Amino acid sequence: MWLLILLSFLAVVLGLTFGVRALSRFVGEAVGKSTLRIHRTAEMIYTTGRIPRAWVVRELETSHPRAEERAREEADRHIAKLVAHFTKSPAFSDETSRRELLRSLATMRDRLRSEAIAPVVGPDPRLRRVVVFFDCGDTLADEGTEVKDATGATRSARLIPGAARTVRRLKRRGYTLALVADGPRATFENILKPRRLWQLFDAYAISGDVGVTKPDARMFQTALDALEIPDDERHTVVMVGNNLFRDIKGANDLGLTTVWLDWAPRRSKVPADQSEVPDHTIKNPLELLPLIERLETEQERAET
Repeated sequence: MWLLILLSFLAVVLGLTFGVRALSRFVGEAVGKSTLRIHRTAEMIYTTGRIPRAWVVRELETSHPRAEERAREEADRHIAKLVAHFTKSPAFSDETSRRELLRSLATMRDRLRSEAIAPVVGPDPRLRRVVVFFDCGDTLADEGTEVKDATGATRSARLIPGAARTVRRLKRRGYTLALVADGPRATFENILKPRRLWQLFDAYAISGDVGVTKPDARMFQTALDALEIPDDERHTVVMVGNNLFRDIKGANDLGLTTVWLDWAPRRSKVPADQSEVPDHTIKNPLELLPLIERLETEQERAET
């Protein structure tokens, strides 16, 4: 009896010990990423004269008559937080640099109050070296469950198991995401917005908007341009898709890193030629998480 009580007590102590360590590590990582985001955001405003898209996208993509006004108010709040942070931050070795940054933040506040907001919105600062592009049909959404409307747009569809968790976890870990998908914009808004996934993407290349479909290079280039990724960094972009011709060939032709999701039975599983051979293959969306982390580590090593 006493032995059982002792063993139970030790199990509780060990559980609490490891739990506290895990929590401390999580908090440390979260604080580190938060600080990195703050500093890269300030650097973006200072060097480019633009604000991150994430600040205002929620407001600007609504049809509310005060959408732009609300976006300005939201951006102003974020700048106020930056001012408060850098007013007392020990990040600067001299006061001249601090004053210069604070002056650039004040200038941005003035611009937001007097200029149209769209020209001052830029891509979100990159916190990770690797960027992830996603297809949607049979990559995030199960095409076999699609319900179409009279215009051919998808009204609803189930997500592939693990797809939502994969997108959310990548975003929480600081990765830049883009949706590169064929179809009308309404399809992807109808599928992703109800799950609160639409807002997690930093850029959209949608064939209904671009005017061409994959594997046309313009689909991928639209996302690359929106995120301001230069040609010599294309290899840091990972394209995830289910279609060997549209997704894999199109991305391979531009020098992107390709990941084929071999999940659905609706597309060819045999590459037509070398241009359709993916760099990596996964069987379900959750397998993407450790793969992206590994590619990130390899990229870090290559740059040091």
